[in-house]
This record gives sequence, C-alpha cells and structure tokens, in this order.
Amino acid sequence: MSLALIVNFATVLLLAPFSNWMTQRFGRKESTVTALIFGAAMYAILLVSHTHSAMFYLAMLFLGSLGAGVFNLMVWAFITDVIDNHEVLTGVREDGIVYGVNSFARKVAQAIAGGFGGFMLTFIGYVSSTSGGVTQSTQVVNRIYSLATGVPTACLALAALVLIFLYPLNKKRVMQNAETLEKIHTQNTEAEEKAEKKTED
Repeated sequence: MSLALIVNFATVLLLAPFSNWMTQRFGRKESTVTALIFGAAMYAILLVSHTHSAMFYLAMLFLGSLGAGVFNLMVWAFITDVIDNHEVLTGVREDGIVYGVNSFARKVAQAIAGGFGGFMLTFIGYVSSTSGGVTQSTQVVNRIYSLATGVPTACLALAALVLIFLYPLNKKRVMQNAETLEKIHTQNTEAEEKAEKKTED
C-alpha cells in the first residue's frame, strides 16, 4: 500500500511537464476524457483479473493512476475556462465566486470521502482492532480488493461521462472564448484610453 500511494503521487509529477503539450495538441477536456477512460479501463482489468501478483497490480495501478493524474492536473485549468466562459455569457468576470464554489465543493467531497472508506469497510464485514491480532476472512479480503479496484473504475468512468455529456468547454469552445475576450478587452482598453485622452484635453 505504501508503494501504491507513491505511485499515485508520482504519476502527477511525471505528467506535469506534458500537460501544456496535451492542452495545445488535443485540448483540456479531450485529453482528460481520454485519460479517464484509459484509467477506468486499467482499474477494470485489475477488478476482473483479481490478480495475486504484486508487480502486476502495481504496474496496472501506475497506468490507472495516469488517468486520475491528468484529471488532477487539468481540473485547475478547467476553473479558468469556466470563469472565461461565464464572462463571455454574462459580461461579468466572477473569479472569486467560481473559485469559492469550487473550494467549498472540494471540502465537502473530501469530508464525504473521509467517512466513505470507513463506512465501506464496515459494510463489507471488516473487523477492526486496537490491539491487533485480528485475522480477516478470505471473503473480506476479496471484498477489500474489489473496493480498491471497483471504486476507482466507477469514479473515473463517471467523471469521463460527466465531462462528455455535461461539460461543454471543449478545445474549440475554449479557443472561441479566448478570442472573444481578447476582442472585448481590447475594445475596453481603447475606450478607456479615449476617455483618458478626452479628460486630458
């Protein structure tokens, strides 16, 4: 499990240098959806194969973590895209509100996730002990494996579906928004310069 945690963090570090290239070449939404589907497939293979090989498990975990890693990198850029899109649609830039809602949602999700693990372990019959010496049944061990591989499979696949069907900011839309905002900001700057010039005259 220690190695598994290292793998999860390492994938983000490995992907970081390539995030800009992925964005420019394919787009943030497109890259993320592809990575999420790939990651879900890797975890699904682990779920179905129910491997007893630690090396195979870690190798597949590394590949599966790449999907989540891309999402973890791109999600911060999604916030900026949402802010830009909101400005294009409404004419008002609401950086603080968007970041605030995102921060609140993350904190709520982290609180739920913190309790989810304990709840699921209780649900599958895990026997806890403060003094040690408890042996889990084979059934419980198999259920833990299924949770460790099944939950990421479902979550990554669900995230991909949400982006595909509910998130409209693909590469084309993001570029259109950038062009629109550039025109708006240029016009505003020119208007301000003219107003300042009139004031000086």
